[in-house]
Amino acid sequence: MDARIEGQYSPAGTLKAAIIFVRCLAMEPKYRPAMDEVVKALEQLQDNYSLKIEGADQHKYRQACADDDSSRRAASYPRPFATKCM
Repeated sequence: MDARIEGQYSPAGTLKAAIIFVRCLAMEPKYRPAMDEVVKALEQLQDNYSLKIEGADQHKYRQACADDDSSRRAASYPRPFATKCM
């Protein structure tokens, strides 16, 4: 996994996302998931991640994000939505 996003996703969530991505690459179109199924599955992963963050110590999470942002150079690419600090 990319070191820049290490610790921002659970291993189980990463595996679920990878399975979705692999299914999208099926050679036979009939084995590929419909886009609405892909979106729904990814939204569920994002919602699950958001719930875990909300249930965690918000101060600790926000402080970690602030420390991380202040010590890092600006990225030349947009960060994924799920990794943005609240």
